[in-house]
Amino acid sequence: MASLTFEDIEENFRFAVLEVIRQVEDVRTAVGDPSHAIISRVRDRDDYIDNLKSVIENRGFSHIIQGEGGDRRKVDFFRAFLTITGNLEKIGDYAVNIVGQLTHLSDPRYLGRFDYRPFFDAALTALGKVGEAVYQNDIGAALAICQAELTLDELYKGVFTDIRDRLMAGGGECGDLITSLFIFQYLERMGDALLNIGEAVIFAVMGERIKIRELRALEGSLTDASIETPLPKLHYQGIWGSRSGCRIGAVNRSDGEAIVGADDDRNVIFKYGGIEKLTKEKESLDRWSRIAPGLAPTVKAFQTEEDAGALLLEYLVGATLQEIFVNGDEALFQRAFAAFQETALRLWAESLTPTPVSARFVSQMRRRLPEVYRLHPDFDEETKLIGPVVAPTVGDLLEQSDTLDDELAAPFSIFIHGDFNVNNVIYNADEERIRYLDLHRSGYSDYVQDVSVFIVSLFRLPVFDPHRRERLDGAILRFYTFAREFAAEKGDTTFDARLALGLARSFITSTRFEYRTRFARRMYLRGTYLLTKLVAHRETPWSAFSLSKDAMTY
Repeated sequence: MASLTFEDIEENFRFAVLEVIRQVEDVRTAVGDPSHAIISRVRDRDDYIDNLKSVIENRGFSHIIQGEGGDRRKVDFFRAFLTITGNLEKIGDYAVNIVGQLTHLSDPRYLGRFDYRPFFDAALTALGKVGEAVYQNDIGAALAICQAELTLDELYKGVFTDIRDRLMAGGGECGDLITSLFIFQYLERMGDALLNIGEAVIFAVMGERIKIRELRALEGSLTDASIETPLPKLHYQGIWGSRSGCRIGAVNRSDGEAIVGADDDRNVIFKYGGIEKLTKEKESLDRWSRIAPGLAPTVKAFQTEEDAGALLLEYLVGATLQEIFVNGDEALFQRAFAAFQETALRLWAESLTPTPVSARFVSQMRRRLPEVYRLHPDFDEETKLIGPVVAPTVGDLLEQSDTLDDELAAPFSIFIHGDFNVNNVIYNADEERIRYLDLHRSGYSDYVQDVSVFIVSLFRLPVFDPHRRERLDGAILRFYTFAREFAAEKGDTTFDARLALGLARSFITSTRFEYRTRFARRMYLRGTYLLTKLVAHRETPWSAFSLSKDAMTY
């Protein structure tokens, strides 16, 4: 990182670190032996720290504007610098707030009744490592800075309990005790600022913002997977756009070498999030390895800690079907689609069991409707009369569809993906091979759920170019025909009716992710139409139900 520094910024930054250290040292002195001179010095220095921050910000942005914007590493460095400087200023502000509180104590030395020294020791030790961390790419120093936040939290918890007990006991010290609590709270907040500083250094070194808990989980996962590459040589690139609620990133070596212990792969995937969701995904991946070896990514390591989990997975090489369907040439599109259908057919045939099952589409809609109406309150309409005709709402239609989940059970079970969106399928053109992603919802169920989700994921793509839209609509009808032929071969006579119900579910509930009101209403009304058609068909055998192809295409 030293090669990325610039003298005009570096000099002011070093002064900023030094002045904040002096600020905290003076506050420590003032707490033990307050004087007007030292309190004035703390307040006067605050303006100098503010000025240094402004200079660093202005010059940092100037570097980016004047030509550094094309260099990602330099931009990351400046972003980290600005975060660190902003949090140094916060620590300086907390110091001023503390000396301000000292003037409210009945005895200026009252705080000596508590052990305040460890607070200052932790903060000053961490501040002393900031320069080392920044200029030597030292993740170890950055982690030590982050650790100060945990130390200060624990110290504050002890003092808080002590002050609370004294307040409950009475004794006439209420004002001094409350003022002391405010002072210790400012010391605890210094830990929050130090955590931001440490994580900013990690961001500058690794190229991605990653929380300390995530970094420790990543480090532990790499160790469990026998990956020996040290953290400073790793590059972490976040994968954004997932709605899974997990933090997902690709991890590789910054020098381009293979990650030792990872089967000579250049990348691995790291997932960090809620323990329940990741535990389910781990269990699901283990099932995939037994049922369809090689289709899902390999688990390289799995860790849990209290409320969080971490997964280290094989990195799948290739492009998503979404990328190929939208931007690929015709030859690539045809090869990918053929491989996709061949893989789906093999999985369906090999995992089929004769146990009937219901996907509970109506129940799924009921659970998710509140989220739809939270984003689109206008969709939650009352029943209307159009002349003598009643125009039912989705709520009305679901009431009339109460028994459909049981009436329209699939005649057999298949091991399904569970979230079969077009961006959760990878095609490796070199190997002509399909792989699946995001498998935490997998299990034995109605394959029509996967079919309906895949169709609606194609419909939802914001592609309006006529040629590309025609390709997507063609893919929808092609996959529908493929699935319907499988159903006919297996004697599944209610396929169209279940697919209509699955499409209704996906069209309606997908609107909770769609901010474009006009497009969301289009999907919502399409789902409403399908529900209306199903309700109207209830007195007729479901095997006679016919799904219009126009209901699926744009």
